[in-house]
Amino acid sequence: MSKITPKDSELKPVSLFFKSIYIGTPEEDIEIPQVVQKNISLVEQNHLEIITWGIFFNAHLGRGVQAYIRASNGEISYPPEYLQGAFLMFLNKNDINAVSSYGIREKTIVGILDQETGSFHLLDLSLPDESDISVLEFEGAEFFDEYTIEKDNAELLRSSHVDFLKSRMAYKDSDYKKALFYLNKVLEKNPNYSRAYSARGANYQEYQDMRYALANYFDGLEINPNNWRSLYNIGILFEEVGLVEIARKYVEACLEINPDFDEAINYLNLISDDHDNPNEPIEMKIEVYD
Repeated sequence: MSKITPKDSELKPVSLFFKSIYIGTPEEDIEIPQVVQKNISLVEQNHLEIITWGIFFNAHLGRGVQAYIRASNGEISYPPEYLQGAFLMFLNKNDINAVSSYGIREKTIVGILDQETGSFHLLDLSLPDESDISVLEFEGAEFFDEYTIEKDNAELLRSSHVDFLKSRMAYKDSDYKKALFYLNKVLEKNPNYSRAYSARGANYQEYQDMRYALANYFDGLEINPNNWRSLYNIGILFEEVGLVEIARKYVEACLEINPDFDEAINYLNLISDDHDNPNEPIEMKIEVYD
């Protein structure tokens, strides 16, 4: 590929617009700024989810910083961004060396940008072994009389929603843009329709956006922890990025809810057949489930 000018391939720094930066967790005997305390609490309260994102990012994209923005109203951005390249050029030499050299199976680096204080806080978290990672559990959303969780469970088995069925037809026809149009219509009318999130994630995965695919699978579970379709799709996504042991756990969790789900049964049989290399991705394409 011919190069027109050296500037074409020049990486230019991107500013994150912060006034101060905090690194790590302060010693207990010093006064800790309130924003740092809030950041540490955020990480502690969401530890397993952040760890899961960290393992995924490391496997899928390599070293970087999973970053969150806390808006002035306290809301946290989601899904996390993954900072690499030009977005890391604000770091000094010691900090960038820490990011570029951490053990990819040992740590994840988390960054929290607080808009109210204009501060950026970098923390590193130790990662457990893949075999020690638990399946994420969610409390579930509040349902109402007009659409109960029992109804949502039924829709997971057999959908009766017209727009959702239109999205399925488009998905099967590989018209993912059209499928997303109808799924967004479903969620505009009923944000608690959990199957639409797992289906939207499946469409994003076809577009190779694994980050938004995973976020939507988690959303499906956050609405309805019984969303076995999301659990299965998370397993397939993790397998695709090489996290076979974690993938197995999510598919097993799927089968605990729907033990008759043939695709999940077949997937586990494939893993068992490949028991000599349990961490090697399966050498065939396994479809996510809408």
